[in-house]
Amino acid sequence: MSYDYRDEVEIDLIDLLHYLLLKWRVAFAFMLIGMLAMGIYGYYKKVPVVINDKGELVTPIDESSLAVLGKKLTTNEKLEAVNAVETYLGYEKNYESRSSLKEKSIVFQYDAYHVPNYVYTYKISDFNDDNVPNESTVTNVDNIVNLYKNAIYDSSVIKEIKSANGWEYDDGFVMEIYGCNKTGLDIMTVWANAPSKKECEAIIKILDKKINEVVTFVQNQYEHNISKVQSTYYESYNVGTLDQQKAYNDTLIGIEKSMQQVSSAMNADQKAYYAALLKTVKEESQNAEEADPLAIAKRETAEEASLTTDATTEGASASVSEKAEESEQNVVMVPSNSLNVKMILIGALAGLFLILCVYGILYVMSPKIKSRRDITDMFKLSVFGVVRDENRYNKFFSGVDRFIDALFEVHDGNLSAADAMDITISSIELGIKRNGYKSLYITSVGNFKRTEEFKKNLKIGLEEKSGIEGIEYSTGPSPLFDAESLEKLYNSNAVVLVEEAGKSRYDGIAKMLEICDKFGIIVLGTVVLE
Repeated sequence: MSYDYRDEVEIDLIDLLHYLLLKWRVAFAFMLIGMLAMGIYGYYKKVPVVINDKGELVTPIDESSLAVLGKKLTTNEKLEAVNAVETYLGYEKNYESRSSLKEKSIVFQYDAYHVPNYVYTYKISDFNDDNVPNESTVTNVDNIVNLYKNAIYDSSVIKEIKSANGWEYDDGFVMEIYGCNKTGLDIMTVWANAPSKKECEAIIKILDKKINEVVTFVQNQYEHNISKVQSTYYESYNVGTLDQQKAYNDTLIGIEKSMQQVSSAMNADQKAYYAALLKTVKEESQNAEEADPLAIAKRETAEEASLTTDATTEGASASVSEKAEESEQNVVMVPSNSLNVKMILIGALAGLFLILCVYGILYVMSPKIKSRRDITDMFKLSVFGVVRDENRYNKFFSGVDRFIDALFEVHDGNLSAADAMDITISSIELGIKRNGYKSLYITSVGNFKRTEEFKKNLKIGLEEKSGIEGIEYSTGPSPLFDAESLEKLYNSNAVVLVEEAGKSRYDGIAKMLEICDKFGIIVLGTVVLE
């Protein structure tokens, strides 16, 4: 029979947590090491300090000031950040300009899938005596239509439309939503659309009134008659409006993405300087009396790079008061010579995280049994008892270990060495009586000091306390590594395994069970030492 235990291997998270908590001494030591290491690093870490023109230390130090942040950058890095701010502001200006278009344009107020439309159709007649189409006739009709068209685009008409609908749109946006054109030989159509039917109807009536007002004037220019023959209202899907709105939204999204990507390639220090400079520019841009901080930053950066300042300082007449103070201050990097609580806490957490990760990986990857559940769940063997190390609580601050064990109720079902010996002897006796075994071999898969001592004590206990006569008890090292022990195992009727958690290997137990199956030896059960 093959014992493929690998499919049965499961990691109990509660056991893992219990195991990690019991390593609190090592975890605490690593926390101290981390605190010490990061404390020393923080003590000697160079930090920016500001010295004024008199050589005096300025306190408190503003870690977020442009002077301090700029000190951390090379000249090229600072120049990149300054140019990025200028690029961002350009994008922002473009975005604001385009965003305002949505409120200024009537078209963007439309529901592009339901656009109200009014169309008035006029017939132009008697424009010549023969009423025969020719080149001159067509030209005259075109001219007639153009005169009416010019009339409806008069500023007075636009003003009346805005007044009727309560609009404050610019005239150019109003002119986009109505028109006049020639259809066929002698048909003129006047059309209008608007966000609502009511607004659209108001527009078309104003246009019709204007056409009626200028009929006499147009007839004096070109002889003709004109009459309205049809009025039509409908709501329709407007492809042009939808495309215009979509293009507008796509443009805004594109600008937003460009604004977000301006600083994407910068390192952390550049981004900090970029953000501080951008914030300063926005805060001070409203004050006309103050200099442009962006121009100042460009000038200072250009001077660092030995560039000419004429092209970079245009419009910068004077620095802001705070900027003026910073320009007079000298930022230098010196050791802090003080304990940094933040660094110490980071060191403690880093040390704790590191050791917990190491122990967690070792626990998960370990090929050795971890608790009695591995014996019962993976190999389906009975466990007579779990014997905990009697020296377990002889360590310093053992009360913490007792408290942790109490939280996980590890004492439930665990026995002292004496009690485990008695219950094991009683269980073995019952097994022997029921099956009539004449010989019992006590062994293990590994030759560990604690298991060897327990096996000897178990043999002595069986010989002294067992009430069954004629039974041969024997013990020995692991049959996996000792030929004489393998022979003793072969000559026995049953076997008891004594295994130690954290030392006995899965593959060793599996191999031992295969040997017992091959020899026809019954495994009565196991005792687990923890």
